[in-house]
Amino acid sequence: MKRKTAQINNTISKYRQNFYNIYHTNIVPIFNEFEGKRKKELITLILIEFLICGFAFWLCYSFFSSIMAGDAYKSILNPFIPVILIITMTIAIWLPFHFNNKFIQTLKLQCMDKVIKAFGNLKWYDCCDLITNNELTKSQLFAFYNRRTALDAFKGKYKDVTFQISETQMYHESGSGKNRTVVTIFRGVIIKFKANKDIKATTIIATKGDHNIKNRCSLPILCIVSGWAACFFADNDMQFTSGTIFWFLVLAIALFAVLALIDRFNKNTNEMDLDEIKLEDPEFTKKYKAYSTDQIEGRYLITPAFMQRFKNIQTAFGTNKVKCSFYGDDLMFAISTRKNLFEIGNLFCSLHNPKQMTKFFDELSSIIALIDYFKLDETTKL
Repeated sequence: MKRKTAQINNTISKYRQNFYNIYHTNIVPIFNEFEGKRKKELITLILIEFLICGFAFWLCYSFFSSIMAGDAYKSILNPFIPVILIITMTIAIWLPFHFNNKFIQTLKLQCMDKVIKAFGNLKWYDCCDLITNNELTKSQLFAFYNRRTALDAFKGKYKDVTFQISETQMYHESGSGKNRTVVTIFRGVIIKFKANKDIKATTIIATKGDHNIKNRCSLPILCIVSGWAACFFADNDMQFTSGTIFWFLVLAIALFAVLALIDRFNKNTNEMDLDEIKLEDPEFTKKYKAYSTDQIEGRYLITPAFMQRFKNIQTAFGTNKVKCSFYGDDLMFAISTRKNLFEIGNLFCSLHNPKQMTKFFDELSSIIALIDYFKLDETTKL
């Protein structure tokens, strides 16, 4: 293990040296030009925010002065001042995000292709579903979702192992208007590798308590839908006494059970069930659960060495939720995080400061290093 770690560190060191050579030669001149634009954008934002806050202060002063004078409703405008104030403050909160996102996008379009040259055969895609929904379904790593937002994506090859990286968000959206509900199924980064192994079964590992797996409706979705359905069937005019609340809960639980049964059996008839694998490592089984369509192959894939490496991913990426799937000849990791990954700069930080670029390098190199870490370039077992 120590030898393998030393090899990985050596590979990352070479990447890092190449990365900073490209950064100082090709990126710094572009960043110098963008630094001037960044300052102008930031000054413009500050001035707009100052004017908005000044307008909001004037509104408040006028409104409360009218109240103190006893003629708050003599002016036609006064009754609408609270609404105008809410709209004004909403714009003031939204503008920094808008300006920042616009600047980040422009910076990436100008610089990203040059930055990733340090990683060799790697290509960047902007807001692209590089890993298809069909692939995500095959992996069985996620619950049912009907809306997906694609962010940064990368495709490359390292040691003859092709890989795809997709920063993505998945949601289940139901209802509309006031009844619209959105449940987050996944938010983070998905990594798909060619496993270079002869895999016939589907085997997945997921953090304990993660219900968003196996292509089924997640627990939050079932709760929301059954609660909404119970409200729909209930009488709109009924008084919520202790008795009616009891029967409402009974109806909601019954609907939940029916929906769970429908979801359980509403699967592809050609798809085999994933049965839980009983692993011998007690420390691993405290945090994770493993499932497979073939118990023998599942245990062959999830070796003690693999379990140790898998546990270390959680520490390396600073997250509590990691899952992976062996399916076909592919291996997919899904790492949950609320951090914005793969950013090379932003409006509120000087581009002369290499901190953001260092963070970008660490994120991308850690993912590519998984090929060495899990020996994906070897045909032997993991």
